[in-house]
Amino acid sequence: MAAAQIVTALQTIVSRNLNPLDTAVVTVARIEAGTAFNIIPPSATLEGTVRTFSKEAGKLVPRRFRRIVTDMARAMGTRAEIDYVREHNPLVNDAATADFMRAVARDVVGKRNVVDAEPSMGGEDHGAYQEMVPGCYVFLGAGTKSGEAFPHHHPRFNPDEGVLEIGATLMAKAARRWLAEH
Repeated sequence: MAAAQIVTALQTIVSRNLNPLDTAVVTVARIEAGTAFNIIPPSATLEGTVRTFSKEAGKLVPRRFRRIVTDMARAMGTRAEIDYVREHNPLVNDAATADFMRAVARDVVGKRNVVDAEPSMGGEDHGAYQEMVPGCYVFLGAGTKSGEAFPHHHPRFNPDEGVLEIGATLMAKAARRWLAEH
């Protein structure tokens, strides 16, 4: 019961604590408890992920997360141990680098094949690199030839590996052009 209450309470972080124009995701994706259907488990383990776009949300969410988990456990007559690991900063493309990569991509695959992706809450260590130097994250579009396309981490995700050649060409042309222009 305590685990269920904690999961429910964590959902209020996004709806009640963030600016409605900011974006975050708090997901409890794994719950493990008990050994049989008729025995109340003495403990539960919850695992999940938090994704944010802004640095402000990236600071606020962990504080609220810890407070909610600790206080809800106490209210339910139990205790909680929290191992909150912040792996990545938000990945936000540098506008000038994105414009540069769009131009290179148009040369590689043609203008009609270059589209701006919707913002994604995917977690990616590329954000750490962009803390040091301007950068741009590029999606290649690897749906199958039959038109089936499933997102990352979907059980049916099966990208068309033929796009790897396009990706390599894109990166090589971008490097050459960057060196020539800078």
